[in-house]
Amino acid sequence: MLAKQLSLYDYIDNTLKNLTTCEVEIKAEYDNIQKAILHMDILHKDDDGYITIAIKHNNDWSQYHYKIEELKENVGKVLSIDGVNIYLSPNSFYKPIRRIENVRKLNSLYIDL
Repeated sequence: MLAKQLSLYDYIDNTLKNLTTCEVEIKAEYDNIQKAILHMDILHKDDDGYITIAIKHNNDWSQYHYKIEELKENVGKVLSIDGVNIYLSPNSFYKPIRRIENVRKLNSLYIDL
């Protein structure tokens, strides 16, 4: 039986769907992990909603939703994925669905120039 090789997208999707339980070799630099945690601490202080991270690979966007503590504990795994752009939602959500009607806390306004 031949094993099917996972595409990069499949690997990313599997890793992020199982972020809190999967084992990933941390390749991200310690300073970058600490900067990401500080960014989350400032932006999502005392936040009890869901935080969304979105990953862009090629022209495909995928969204994943976590509680802030889960994300902070596992951000090194996210930063260790090569070849993707990562977006962190500035606001939190009541449900693990990033929609305007689910906004829990409006922490920041964002503009992409």
